[in-house]
Amino acid sequence: MAAINYQEPIPVECKCKLPLMELTSWTLTNPCRRFLVCPNRYKIGLKKCKKFYWYDPELDNEWYRRHLYGMYEQLNPHQIQDLATEISSHEQLIILQDEFPGLQAELA
Repeated sequence: MAAINYQEPIPVECKCKLPLMELTSWTLTNPCRRFLVCPNRYKIGLKKCKKFYWYDPELDNEWYRRHLYGMYEQLNPHQIQDLATEISSHEQLIILQDEFPGLQAELA
């Protein structure tokens, strides 16, 4: 993961020549910390681009990190279940995509 030198201009595109997306991390280690990624990072079936830049500096105080994350959890109590469901759906899709060529060959 590349850190941004805050004295240099923030990158606006990756090596794929696509504009970088700004997202926000809500993990316990990086709550409310923005980052930039290539849109190809999350596309299924494409060559994934791994460009990643932290937009915000790291919080250097563990107390602030824990409290920010705790506030986030209080405001979003169902997100953990929603994310688990989404991950399960993605995993099922990947399995089906892997099995599809074999099933297609059997039918031919």
